[in-house]
Amino acid sequence: MLTNIIKRSHVAIWKWIQKYSFVFDSFDVDKHDVNFIFIDETEINVREAWLWVAYEPQLKAFLSFHISWHQNSLDAYYFIMKLVKKYGRKTVYTDGALWYVDAGRGRACGI
Repeated sequence: MLTNIIKRSHVAIWKWIQKYSFVFDSFDVDKHDVNFIFIDETEINVREAWLWVAYEPQLKAFLSFHISWHQNSLDAYYFIMKLVKKYGRKTVYTDGALWYVDAGRGRACGI
């Protein structure tokens, strides 16, 4: 979307997202209010980057997001561990993609 306004490389956009992602990770949600976490990912058109999002449906709140260049078990594991660190162990719902299954079993880190 930025290409119509200003020309930037995909690396510049990635660095910008990494620099300012703390804004999106600072959603004001008390970890004790979180009962469930729904996770999904979608491809965004910045050199085939992936946007991973965690959402709590009862609170109608976004909990966190992660941008990656890959859609794999390691990225799923990283994102889930980030959520566990922030909100504790909660029930997580996904679309059942293999990378979530592997990450949940510890296969992403070779366990």
